[in-house]
Amino acid sequence: MKIFKGKYFDMDINGGAGYQMVEYVSVPVGQEKYDHSVVVLLGTVMEIEPNSDIDFKIDYSIRLDVIANGNLSQKTLAEFSIDLTGSLDFNIGLLWDYRNQPQPREDGSIPEKHDFYITSGIGFEF
Repeated sequence: MKIFKGKYFDMDINGGAGYQMVEYVSVPVGQEKYDHSVVVLLGTVMEIEPNSDIDFKIDYSIRLDVIANGNLSQKTLAEFSIDLTGSLDFNIGLLWDYRNQPQPREDGSIPEKHDFYITSGIGFEF
């Protein structure tokens, strides 16, 4: 749902419910490899276009597991897109991924709650 639309700035919010199935690569002995759950999803997207060649987008979402009480994950993507030519774009982004209860690995170690990624790419619009 669009909550603001301006000449250089847009903001949307979204939400919903869904079913999620996860297959883990590594789990402790005796634990299930698959996780099934009902989730509630909430999010917002903000887009800023200061000029015709540069776009900036922030996409935030939160996912709450209804079955496993208190299990939630959050994700934020901040992305710049720069027009190099009429149909060629350069994109660079920073992604933050958070899980408050990460699944333990087979050896019993627990992954970090926070993950950060830097992405880059070239896009072609046709």
